[in-house]
Amino acid sequence: MPNVITINRADVVALIEEAAKKLTGGNKTEAVALAVRRLLDQDAREGSLFGAHPGSVQVRGGCRLGSARSRRRPRCRDRPRDRSVTDTLLLDTHIVLWLDAGDDRLRPETHARIDACWQHGGTICVSAITAWEIAALVDTGRIDLDVPVDEWVDRFLQRPGIKSVPLEHRAPSRSYQLHHLEHRDPADRLLIATAIELGCPLITYDERILRFGARYGRQSRFSADA
Repeated sequence: MPNVITINRADVVALIEEAAKKLTGGNKTEAVALAVRRLLDQDAREGSLFGAHPGSVQVRGGCRLGSARSRRRPRCRDRPRDRSVTDTLLLDTHIVLWLDAGDDRLRPETHARIDACWQHGGTICVSAITAWEIAALVDTGRIDLDVPVDEWVDRFLQRPGIKSVPLEHRAPSRSYQLHHLEHRDPADRLLIATAIELGCPLITYDERILRFGARYGRQSRFSADA
């Protein structure tokens, strides 16, 4: 027999009934469950995503995570102008790696922006192409992870508010319509196309992507930021 909880406070009952009318079509049990889930989700988002697993990524000597990916800030004329608040962010692969490992190559303002989105109930998106890139980096000996690739990715995605974005037909179809992009790297093109499909900024330090976003973002409906 299921447990039955009796609420004797009239003010609490009134709040539940009001929430049920607005949120769950009058279902008071579901309204209570929804409130509890939201409280648990809020509690789980305390703290920071930065350095959740310190040292989980080791870069091999002499290896750079993307030759065009630099810590240097983009020049003012190349910097995206629209930094409007968003409830969804897509992370480039090097951002995911540095965020989890607490790598100081991730600038404080970058992980502060990611944390702000996450702590306020937003969604941090990780594309399937990022899992593929991480696996390729491990396979070619460029990085080492503290656990196998699938476990590493699963662990990163287990936290509330972090969403895995599958690779569907629209992003690949769009990826080679980006005629002004300086290079033809398929992973970068797929990440850009995915951000366009999601309608959210791509967080990246790749200077070529940042230049593309600054110069052609409006016509492409694309935004990139560091």
